[in-house]
Amino acid sequence: MSVLSTLQTNVTGPWFSIQDKHLIKCVAYSWFLFILFILQSVLAGWIWYMNQWSRIISSKYYYRGIMKTEKIQTMVNIWINEFIIWSVLREDIQIIYEGETINTKCKNQLILSNHRSIIDYTLIQSQFGAENVIFAGWTRLMKYPSFKHFWTIFRHDENDNVSVSKIKKFYGPENLVIFPEVNIFTPEVKLIERKLMKLKYKGLPVLHNVLYPRFGTFVNLIKAFSNSNDRKWCRMLEYLILPTEPILRDSMKLLDLTLVYYKITLNSMGEYKLEQTIPALWDIWSLESPMILCIHASYHDVDKLTKKKPKQLESWLETQWCAKDKLIDTFELNVEIV
Repeated sequence: MSVLSTLQTNVTGPWFSIQDKHLIKCVAYSWFLFILFILQSVLAGWIWYMNQWSRIISSKYYYRGIMKTEKIQTMVNIWINEFIIWSVLREDIQIIYEGETINTKCKNQLILSNHRSIIDYTLIQSQFGAENVIFAGWTRLMKYPSFKHFWTIFRHDENDNVSVSKIKKFYGPENLVIFPEVNIFTPEVKLIERKLMKLKYKGLPVLHNVLYPRFGTFVNLIKAFSNSNDRKWCRMLEYLILPTEPILRDSMKLLDLTLVYYKITLNSMGEYKLEQTIPALWDIWSLESPMILCIHASYHDVDKLTKKKPKQLESWLETQWCAKDKLIDTFELNVEIV
């Protein structure tokens, strides 16, 4: 029997809109994050300025100043990330696991996931440890949130991918996460995608609970790992250069995650039920009732994928996304409040 079918949630008290205490908390959290992001941007600008002058000024003291500034920026990046994780996990989010058991101690996994919320990043980090996770998308690899990432999103579209050379240059022994949908699934985005498919991309499978995946980054990831066994890599993350340990790529597994968020609502019949929701940070900070996250996990062998051609990899990913779409429908059938 599914874990979802035995879900029990105690609901007490009436529902209200966001209360004053939640409003104050949300504003305080937002301002604190804004200040940290400004500090992060100032440091990034100062590092860029100093690097420009380093072409003219050749001094070990000058380079030491650059290195110190980079270390401070790394600290600020960590503060931002840790604060977001803390602010989300302190709220009432109940996690239900389905499928295979997730190996949270492993540092050598490729992780595919559908994209349901901005807090997908935070909750995946909480499962594996923020220091053990790196995200690939929008032409870059990202370990910590930054204005630079938002600027990258503004300048590129979802079809741009992370190149093979960048993956080999920057990636170390962490769990690498990609969201093939790139965009967060929302009814508005899904409606736009459906219209585009009718006009330009006829013949593609119709998906209801996920967006159609982009293949570029996924194919490049498999390419990057196909000839990299027992290799010692050196990468640069957020201006911090770190030597890495040898990575045994032949032991890698691909973890396929399916994420669905639910909120408790009261219908016109006076009955409580669970409905899918797409929470933003503000929604999490102002929770009035428990939010439920269902995580379904399944593992695949990366070694088998490295033997496939690009078109075969695209077909494989499309098949997985069609199965994921149907899987979310089964969640809907099994969810109930007792």
